[in-house]
Amino acid sequence: MVTTSAGWVGPTGAIALVVIALAFALIATVAILLARRADSEVRELSAEMARLRSELSPALRALQRVADAGADLSSDVKEEVNQYLATS
Repeated sequence: MVTTSAGWVGPTGAIALVVIALAFALIATVAILLARRADSEVRELSAEMARLRSELSPALRALQRVADAGADLSSDVKEEVNQYLATS
């Protein structure tokens, strides 16, 4: 018993495989485009972070100087109060 398939089965299967291959090619293309876009965004964010760090560093140094001056002033006031209390 020999069975033969209809003549449309082969071409239909081939067309389906081409459609599947094109779908995978499209998926790969979109993935590559997304990866490039993500890389671009990461580079932009890295540059922005570097800029913020460079701007933040002087501000932190100034804040440290103010804190040190406040600590010195606090120490001076403490000494003055202690001397005042000692003489009273």
